[in-house]
Amino acid sequence: MRTQRILFILFIFCITSQLKAQNSAVTNAILYQRDGNLVKAKQQIDLAEVHDKTKGSAKTWYYKGLIYSDIYKSDDVSVKELAGDALMTSTDAYYKSIELEKNPSGEYTPLAMKQLEENWVNLVNRGIAYYQTKKNQNALDMFAVAQKIKPTDTTAFIYGTYAAEALKKVELVQEFSNKLLKMNYKSLYVYSNTITYAMDQKNYTKAIELCNQALNDFPLENTVLQYRTLAYIQAGKASEGIESLKLELKTKPYNIELNTSLAVFYNELKDLDKALEVYNRIIAVEPHNFFANYNAAVINLNKGNELAKKNDKPGSIALFKKSLENAKRAKALAFEDDDIDTLNKLIIELNSLTGN
Repeated sequence: MRTQRILFILFIFCITSQLKAQNSAVTNAILYQRDGNLVKAKQQIDLAEVHDKTKGSAKTWYYKGLIYSDIYKSDDVSVKELAGDALMTSTDAYYKSIELEKNPSGEYTPLAMKQLEENWVNLVNRGIAYYQTKKNQNALDMFAVAQKIKPTDTTAFIYGTYAAEALKKVELVQEFSNKLLKMNYKSLYVYSNTITYAMDQKNYTKAIELCNQALNDFPLENTVLQYRTLAYIQAGKASEGIESLKLELKTKPYNIELNTSLAVFYNELKDLDKALEVYNRIIAVEPHNFFANYNAAVINLNKGNELAKKNDKPGSIALFKKSLENAKRAKALAFEDDDIDTLNKLIIELNSLTGN
């Protein structure tokens, strides 16, 4: 009996010694890390990571994350060279610790979560540095990890959108832009991404909805108004667009951008009398508006030609003179070669028609 007892005690001692021997790798790693000896700390924690007795411990992976984070932040080049990508290894280790503990209120999960937030700062900064040096895929990889850590923070999504755009990853740009809108991030850049994508997909109803949302945040933004006008026209809903504009014009009757959209809708519907009426209203407020003068010149010319066919010479001459006035004003404002050439030809024709 005594021999059996001695053997049992020796067996228990052997198991305890083995556990202590393996747990000592984690303890040694912690002590080396606290002393600033990251070479030894890494050696010990790497041993603990692969051993059966410690590889399943949340503590092991938490300290692996801490040690590799210190390696990443070290100013010593020889220390930095100890690991390929210490920051990503650190981040993965913290997630592994959380996964193993399975308890949000456990001993290591709150600590790991706090350290992940610190890693988030480094991931974003590193991603920005990659983006600035045009290493856009590397930047995107950093931002993707940062987004996982803080899924409700806009920073990594904004920069991720820039990197995805540089890589021409249209779907990813759209995904990030939509997430930013859901986070109530107000930006014309983000709205433009979502609107142009909807237009490209021929989802004009969605484009109109997004334009209206953008105009709530950026009232009378001309580019958005132009997108909305085009979306209504492409959807075959010019009449609906007119009714929407009429409501807005009740409070802003002389707004140039709104009136321009209204004139475009009337043009689309071939209601040239109403289009001309709107262009003249624009010119009355802003005499040197190129778009209104150019289009008024064309409409007045066409209406003059119609009267000429009916042998109404006085009426046609009056319209040709108005057209000439509009054309000269438009030419003075033109800067595109094609527009200048077209207006020169128009002015020559109108001078002939008016006897000048």
